[in-house]
Amino acid sequence: YWLLRPWADKLGVSHDKLSNFLSNIEVRYRQNFYHNAIHGADVLNSTYYFLRQFDRSCDLLNQNGGFPTAASCPATPLNPPPPHTSPAVMQLNSPLTSSTTASATASGGSAATVTTSLGDVGSLDICRPQPSTACLAARRSRTIAGASPIDEKSREREQVCGAALDWNVDPAYGFAILIAAAIHDVGHNGRTNNYHKNANTMQALLFNDKCVHENLHCCIAFMVMRLRPSNILSAFPVEKQVVLRQIIIEAVLDTDIERHFLTTTTFKNSMARGWKVHELSDLRTVLGMMLRAADIAHAAKPLALHKQWTARVIEEFYNQGDKEKSLGLPV
Repeated sequence: YWLLRPWADKLGVSHDKLSNFLSNIEVRYRQNFYHNAIHGADVLNSTYYFLRQFDRSCDLLNQNGGFPTAASCPATPLNPPPPHTSPAVMQLNSPLTSSTTASATASGGSAATVTTSLGDVGSLDICRPQPSTACLAARRSRTIAGASPIDEKSREREQVCGAALDWNVDPAYGFAILIAAAIHDVGHNGRTNNYHKNANTMQALLFNDKCVHENLHCCIAFMVMRLRPSNILSAFPVEKQVVLRQIIIEAVLDTDIERHFLTTTTFKNSMARGWKVHELSDLRTVLGMMLRAADIAHAAKPLALHKQWTARVIEEFYNQGDKEKSLGLPV
């Protein structure tokens, strides 16, 4: 919440809607070993870091009340992964018709409305809130551990990259990539896209084997945005909403590992001919690569943190392997 608030203040996005949106997204993250709400917050943290380094328009935002500091956002340590157990398998066979709501109280006394229903979306039961042990969106004074101070050489490299990109774009686009980071794995069930395709799951059928998880994440996020108390894009004109939606979707789809070579080739070609980040096509390329890098950024963080995330993703892989063996699928 605090990472996004400077953009919300600049763009006129309601604090209540932002809080409601983040709360509704968080409760729809599943309790996997790796692809969970903590991972979503960690990737948001890394994307925020990249954006602060490259986007000079952040200086204008900083004059509008300032960014959160380490003192105002004490780090929350990541606990070791739980022992080897199989996570709950996503259910896709129950329609969403419930309309009950719940409130998650944020620090400071305000409440975020968490809605259990996203309307009649057929068999998309994965849009339901998932059982959660903590509400990160509600803990507004917290952020993820691992963001270490920047040394001077790193700062110099970042300044060079920022100058090369001539980065000073509409803050709405920065807001869009941060939202993409927050929602980029919502609803993930701890299985890979290949698992869903090989198992012929309802999710694979729904998205025609194309970016099976990534399309789901976008679907859930925009279903949440259809709820009036969570519609964070309602502050923008319709034409701008369409562009921001495109940026969010393309950035999340770029996190699909099967698109890795496509995205890196596009990025290299754009860099070779010279960046034109004020053109939407180049802007999408840069923002997509930013989220792609943030998604795997734990490898560049302190070793202890990297080891914890590595242990968690390995645990998910082993769980999937056990499931594939039980179903007679390729492992």
